[in-house]
Amino acid sequence: MKIVFFGTPEYVLSVIDQIHRKWQDNKGNSPIVAVVTQPPKITGRKKILTYSPVDNWAHKHKIPIFFDTNKLLESKLEWNLGILAAYGQIIPQDVINAFPKGILNIHPSILPEFRGASPIQAIIATEKIPGVTIIKLDNLMDHGPIVSQFADELLESDTLDTLRTRLFQRASQVLINLIPAYLNNKINLKEQNHSQATYTKLIRKEDGYIPFDILQKAINGKKFKLQIEFIYKRSKDGKKRIPLHQIKSGKQLHNLLKAFTPWPGLWTTIKIPSKSKEETNGNEKIVNTEKRLKILTAHIEGKNEKSYKFVPDLVQLEGKKAVGWNQFEKAYLIKSKL
Repeated sequence: MKIVFFGTPEYVLSVIDQIHRKWQDNKGNSPIVAVVTQPPKITGRKKILTYSPVDNWAHKHKIPIFFDTNKLLESKLEWNLGILAAYGQIIPQDVINAFPKGILNIHPSILPEFRGASPIQAIIATEKIPGVTIIKLDNLMDHGPIVSQFADELLESDTLDTLRTRLFQRASQVLINLIPAYLNNKINLKEQNHSQATYTKLIRKEDGYIPFDILQKAINGKKFKLQIEFIYKRSKDGKKRIPLHQIKSGKQLHNLLKAFTPWPGLWTTIKIPSKSKEETNGNEKIVNTEKRLKILTAHIEGKNEKSYKFVPDLVQLEGKKAVGWNQFEKAYLIKSKL
């Protein structure tokens, strides 16, 4: 068994580590013959060159590391199977063709629902049943035939971090049990129902923005509508993205906060009064400065879902330390009234 692992973030380490432990031989040789991961990046204020968790894992285990699939193909290594888990780039067709047994992709949703970059955020935001689908990779996004699929449970306490970690840990166990059968052609692959496909786009910082008037309505348990853009379906001609989800209640807004925890979080902008001296005569006057307000934690209150109030607990104003919502209201005279 000779496997190339495609992956990058910390939460996929359970997958590569399980494969390594399961089939490591008596001489310490790993079934992982190479990893392909994202290159190191400059991060933080100190501009430190930071390598990916998969890169660090491979370096520790003395396994060849590639940042470019072309370099992998040019190497003299031999392999028969690829495993992909949150690699972060599209795999070219010539790379897929180079694997005699193909590449198995671990996707954290019950496909064909929530193809794309942000399935777990979509699951939490919409309260759908979480799960994992292992597919044989083809040249389209999360389109390949199903090798294995399982469902999990969405917990009230789940955030992006907790659900993602749990799903990949379970997937690692499922994967090591199915690989021998898959390699021996004992698994019948199942085509996805492509007509039922929905999609998710890569989450960006802007997706966490909530207009302040919407936040006020949610806090007061009033009606509102907030269109979510990162969950969509495609038009019949494939040229348009049609958004599929609206936030209409405090509970749904709380779900979105959990989906976006730890990043990008929910945030809004508010106008903060501050003193300023006029350039002409040096007199002070009060001006409004727009600043970003992050909602770090929150809870919901109410007797039924339609009347749930979204209650911020901990917030952080741009350039300030995190404080309780009540303290913030008092300090900046923000009144949640319309």
